[in-house]
Amino acid sequence: MRNTHYVEYLEKSLPKSVFVTNYDKNITNIFVPSKDIYKVAYFLNKNSNLQYKVLSDVTAVDWLGRHSDKLTNNNLSSIPLDSSVHGLLNTNGRFCLIYNLLSCRHNHRIILKSFVDEGSIIDSLCGIYKSANWWERETWDMFGLFFKNHPDLRRLLTDYGFEGFPLRKDFPLSGYTEIRYDETEKKIVTDPIEFSQEFRNFDYTTPWVS
Repeated sequence: MRNTHYVEYLEKSLPKSVFVTNYDKNITNIFVPSKDIYKVAYFLNKNSNLQYKVLSDVTAVDWLGRHSDKLTNNNLSSIPLDSSVHGLLNTNGRFCLIYNLLSCRHNHRIILKSFVDEGSIIDSLCGIYKSANWWERETWDMFGLFFKNHPDLRRLLTDYGFEGFPLRKDFPLSGYTEIRYDETEKKIVTDPIEFSQEFRNFDYTTPWVS
């Protein structure tokens, strides 16, 4: 299938579910309503003309505090910017969920994007791509996005009992807790993090005293 045919084929096959923003020789970017993620991914994987059999990555971007109109117009410049499209894609959602799909047969990638809110329930793609198990757990751990029907949605990169989601923009760089070894108890303990006043007032422009 020639590159220009990807766009036509996707838009005709999945009207109101796929909005192509841009494409080139090797990559096509599409936006999908969050409720249609599973349906579109299933079509991309199973359709004999496409065969996107590899899920390379799942991640997200936190647009906390964004100016939605300006940002949306920049990202969706090739989509008709009418109210129905914005409502369909939920372009005011805080997070942009991103899937990286590869068709080895055509040597072509599709970047599937969808806007979701903090409390959105997203259909897991584990039934289509086995690799989604790992990637969705990582996205849950880092951003707190919940995937429905995931077989084992546990934290993956953080420690047991970790609170919060580290890649959210409102998560403090220092975190909330610190780990130390307690000589008295002879074990590692977790304490609420505390900063000395010297650290709070540290001058990063002149860190060394001559």
